Amino acid sequence: MINLNKGVSAPIALTIIIVLAVIIGGGIIAYQYYWLPKEEVKKSEIETPKDETSDWKTYSNEEYGFEFKYPETWNVSEEYANMVEIININKPLEKIIILKSSGPPPETMDMQIIESKTVIVDNITTTRELMRGRFEDNKDNYYLRVFIPEKNIFYHADFNKDNFEEFSLIYNKILSTFKFID
Repeated sequence: MINLNKGVSAPIALTIIIVLAVIIGGGIIAYQYYWLPKEEVKKSEIETPKDETSDWKTYSNEEYGFEFKYPETWNVSEEYANMVEIININKPLEKIIILKSSGPPPETMDMQIIESKTVIVDNITTTRELMRGRFEDNKDNYYLRVFIPEKNIFYHADFNKDNFEEFSLIYNKILSTFKFID
């Protein structure tokens, strides 16, 4: 008579289980790799900030040791000694003056400091002052000024209150492009 209760030996059973596990595991991996739709990895589009001065002109003065950028609608004048003027072509009374000076000009105006804040000009920490006052019987005007004692540079602008915001933006943008050259 035949004994039907013969069991499978342990090593054979273990081998069968391992082979089945490898086949099933391989099947799952193959299914995921070949038959499941692949997700596209999208690169995030990081916007590079636009350089608002990229289309501006560059002025360089080796004698005074600086350069800066200025808008296309402005001109640079070197008419006076130790001074560079940046003049708005469309509004010639709007100008920024850069003086090569050992100190800020003496106060000849009735001025009041409205705001004083720290700014960095080409890695030099200094102060930018917003002032309001009268000069030689002119109407009340606003004045922005920065003195950089390490380089003997005085950066100054005056303008009326009607165009304060627009003009101060241009003043600050030009100042942000200021570089000292040796």
